[in-house]
Amino acid sequence: MVQYSILITTRNRAQELEKTLIALKDILKRPDVECLIWDDGSVDGTEQVLMRFLNLTVIKQESARGYLAARNQLLAMAKGKYAISLDDDAQFLSGNPLSEIQSHFEKHPKCGAIAFRIFWGGDPPQSEQTHEVPLVVKGFVGCGHAWRLEAWRQIPDYPEWFGFYGEEEVAAMDLFANGWQVWYQPSILVWHRVDLAARARITGDWAVRQRRSLRSGWYRYGLLLPMGAGIRYWTGSLLAQSRKIAKGETRLALPVLGATLDLFRHITRIGRERRALSPAQFRRYAALPETRIFWKPGQR
Repeated sequence: MVQYSILITTRNRAQELEKTLIALKDILKRPDVECLIWDDGSVDGTEQVLMRFLNLTVIKQESARGYLAARNQLLAMAKGKYAISLDDDAQFLSGNPLSEIQSHFEKHPKCGAIAFRIFWGGDPPQSEQTHEVPLVVKGFVGCGHAWRLEAWRQIPDYPEWFGFYGEEEVAAMDLFANGWQVWYQPSILVWHRVDLAARARITGDWAVRQRRSLRSGWYRYGLLLPMGAGIRYWTGSLLAQSRKIAKGETRLALPVLGATLDLFRHITRIGRERRALSPAQFRRYAALPETRIFWKPGQR
C-alpha cells in the first residue's frame, strides 16, 4: 500500500534530475513509496535519463503546461497518505526523512504541511547540525515540503494564473483558514543545489523574477486579506518600491510597472476568487513566525 508519494516536476534539466533520482535510489525501492515525475515538455534528453530508473511513474507532456499546473495534477494523482514535493535539483541530506515526516504528522494531527530545513548552494553544507526546533510558521518553500493529502484536498488548488511565485503563501493561508497548520521541521534537511548569485548572472532574469514576486504578493493581498489590510499592505509595498526607485534603484521601475499592470489585469479574477480571512483570523496569522526559507550552518 502506498504511504508516501514523491512528486517532482522537471523541464529541460536532465542532469540535475539525474542527480536527484540517484540520491533517492534507496527510497524508491520501498514498496510503500511511489514517485511521480512530471516532464513538462523537455527536449534535452530527460526522457532517456528517466528510462534508466525503476519504480517511476512518468507523466510526459509534449508541450509545457507550467509549474503550477504540474503540481496540481501531481497532487491530484498522488495515492499516498503523504505527498513529498521536491524540486528536480533538490535532495535529502538527513537520514530517514520518510519516518521523520510520518512521525511529525502523527504527533501533530492539525499539521497540514511540513516545511523542511533547506540549504541553498552549489556545494553541500560543511555542517548539517542545527539547534533549531520545530514550530508553527506562516508558510513553506516549494523546493522541499510535505503535504498531508487530507489537508490538501480541503483547500483550493494552487492558483495557476500566478505563473510562478507566491503559490505556497496562498496555500498556507488557505490551510490556516481551514484550521490546519504549517510546521517547520528542521530535522528534515534538504539541499537545494542552487547558487543564487551564479543563477542571477547566468539567466539574467532578475527583472522578470522581481515582477513576479511583487505581483504575487499583491494578488495575495486581494485574495486573502481583509479589505482594509489588503489595501494597506498593497499601498505600503508600492510606496516602498517607489522610494527605492527615487533613491536611485531605477532598474526597479519596469518590474513595478509590470506588476501593477498585472494586478489590474487580474482584478476581476481576484474579486471572483476572493476568500479573505476575517480580521481576527488575519491577526492570528500575522502573529505567526515567518516562513523559514534559507538555512545556513551555525544558524540558531
